[in-house]
Amino acid sequence: MDGLATLSEQDRQIALERFHLLQPYLENQVRLRQIAQDISIPYRTLQHWIANYHQLGLAGLTRKTRSDQGKRRGLSVGLQQFIEGLALQKPPLPITAIHRQVSQLANDRQEKIPHYHQVYSIMGIFAQTDKSDYSTIFPRLNSTTLAH
Repeated sequence: MDGLATLSEQDRQIALERFHLLQPYLENQVRLRQIAQDISIPYRTLQHWIANYHQLGLAGLTRKTRSDQGKRRGLSVGLQQFIEGLALQKPPLPITAIHRQVSQLANDRQEKIPHYHQVYSIMGIFAQTDKSDYSTIFPRLNSTTLAH
């Protein structure tokens, strides 16, 4: 019961809602596939909820936060810092030049080469803080250009 006591009110509500959805199955009244079909939730999701409920009780029916929430996935800290360092150079480098240098470094380190949009995303953080420098570099770069 300790797990339930530490939950926020919103998490408790979610757990109770999920429990009420699963209750007919838990009481052997309805098959799980029928519940999945009736409420349009994937059968496999309901199986996960049942397993979590059996293991952790009501606390197992809450959403789990990602352990890597707020962090960049798929990009090493070293490469990210390298991109940030290049982004701070004066005069600012074009993003294509930065991506080329980062790709070379990743290749030398035998790391996965980041996609252009990953580098652009990190650069976007710096572009938001000092738009005067990057507005001249990215005049034609916008979300529609990057989608192609």
